[in-house]
Amino acid sequence: REIKFRTYDKSQKYMAYQGMPDLESLESCVYHFGDRDLMQFTGFPDKNGVEIYEGDILLDVEFDENGNNISSQFPVVYDYSKCQFAIDNSFKKDGSNLVNFVEYFGIENLEVVGNICDNIEMLFSF
Repeated sequence: REIKFRTYDKSQKYMAYQGMPDLESLESCVYHFGDRDLMQFTGFPDKNGVEIYEGDILLDVEFDENGNNISSQFPVVYDYSKCQFAIDNSFKKDGSNLVNFVEYFGIENLEVVGNICDNIEMLFSF
């Protein structure tokens, strides 16, 4: 997979992607992140071809056999215990049920709808 990063500047409320001047200058302050969060590309695109990064919020639109909407939103996290990217499938979004991307049933239906830096409230609005 291609190794790429993005960073979120909390004070400026701005996301910078690899290749942008803001992220390229981050190299000089690798040990001084300050108000910045560094997030890595998972190697997976969403159903629309949008690259999925750590910290993204994914929407999985699903309906049960009666036509009821049972859609869910999940944050993308890095599971350090298994050294893999995962979605947080727990009810409280507390990391108690992490599912590997490859093992998640319906990965082809996932869509990036926001990120935890700008849209944390989205996780609890369903």
